[in-house]
This record gives sequence, C-alpha cells and structure tokens, in this order.
Amino acid sequence: MIKLRGHHVLCILGYTGWGGSPDFIDNMTKIADELTENKSTQLVLIDGADDVCAKCEWQKGSDCVHESPPKIQDDKVIKYFGLEIGKTYSYDEAEKLIRSKINIENFTDICGTCDANPAICKMAWNI
Repeated sequence: MIKLRGHHVLCILGYTGWGGSPDFIDNMTKIADELTENKSTQLVLIDGADDVCAKCEWQKGSDCVHESPPKIQDDKVIKYFGLEIGKTYSYDEAEKLIRSKINIENFTDICGTCDANPAICKMAWNI
C-alpha cells in the first residue's frame, strides 16, 4: 500500500515526469507508474510526510522545510475533493473523485504556488 498526503494524490494524477531533484523525480515516477499501471493499487491518505516525501530535497526528518507548507495544499485537496485522512482508496477511486470535481478555480487555488510548473500540470489535466 502506498502512503500519500493530499496534494500528492493530485500531483500524481497530473504528473508528467518534471520537477524536483533527480532522486525525487525517480521516486515520484516509480510511484506514479505503479498507480497508473495498476489502478486497483491501494493508497492510504495520510497527514504529513508520505512515500513521495521520502526523496524530497525539502524533507528534513519528518518535517518539510519548504517556505510554502504543503499542509496548506493537503488541506485544500481534502476540502475540495471530499477525501478523508486515514482512509484507504484504490487509485481508480481517488482519480474518479478528483476528476469529477476538479476545475480551473480549485486547481489554481491548490497548485498556483507550486514550485513545479503548474502550467504543465494544467495541460496534463486538460483544464
């Protein structure tokens, strides 16, 4: 089972292989590939550092030292898409929940300050 924080669920759905250090990209690609190639793969939504964070250059122990705390993005994903911390979803289920509710307004609110290029993700989402 893959552990993901709220905004990483959204990131994986729009992931294009761009953003972060080489170690981060390799890890993110591995996780994204596992989920997208087998949509029944289970993920659990967690509050805090997850499997993606494990290779992030901003992760120091269990803390994120990024100037724009990812917790803010996590909370917005949970609010907009009705996800629950601690709940297990199949990737397919999480994708359907998000795709049914994503729009340019909530995407911009969640992703507008991201260090990765939101324009690339926006194109991947086709919004």
